[in-house]
Amino acid sequence: MTVRYRSFARALPALVAGWALASFPAPLAAGDNQFGLTDGRGGFYSISNRFNGANDMIQVKRLSPNGGVLWEDYRNPPGVDLRAAAVASDPSGNVLIAAVRGTGNACILTLFRYRPDGTLDQEVSFDDGARNLPSAVAADRDGSIYVGGTVLRSGRSRARLWRYDAGFGLLWNQEYGDYGNSYLIQLQTGVRNEAIVGVEVHQPNSDSSGQYARVSVTYEVNGSRSSVQ
Repeated sequence: MTVRYRSFARALPALVAGWALASFPAPLAAGDNQFGLTDGRGGFYSISNRFNGANDMIQVKRLSPNGGVLWEDYRNPPGVDLRAAAVASDPSGNVLIAAVRGTGNACILTLFRYRPDGTLDQEVSFDDGARNLPSAVAADRDGSIYVGGTVLRSGRSRARLWRYDAGFGLLWNQEYGDYGNSYLIQLQTGVRNEAIVGVEVHQPNSDSSGQYARVSVTYEVNGSRSSVQ
């Protein structure tokens, strides 16, 4: 059987553009993401969404400096689509993956953490009956984790931010957007371990296209909103 692959170079830095393509046993999921990640300690990872003939799944690889595969793993729950949406590393060099489990209205936020040796040591899902779509993930200096995304509820989209402790316990979640639709598009942590998120807000008006604006929203570690700019 011959398997043809899409270009991997556009998703990874040029220095790894030609690495290990022939080792992928499954084709890429159609139109979906591939991620390259460095952990700040010399480790390089590739995370990609693959298709096994029935469902989407996530492939995680750690690569050596010369392009060899040090380890790889698949997250492939039977009969369920699972797609990576955002990746990051934490201060300990672990890999964080925010993913979407399921399709359509049955979209559940799922968060994974891999150790540098390839061990999957944490996995948690958030399901409140709404359609939760992650788009960003980041760790603060203490190893707590922020996941940003958008929730679709009652026909409206609202930016949403989750905070987990280092043991993957949910501390809080907050939504932004009192009217129209809002989408979380950026996330970073600050020196106080606060989260600064970029939100795109669509404000409907008499014009059929409405109006878009971007704001920066800061959330403190206790979940309180401290500024909107």
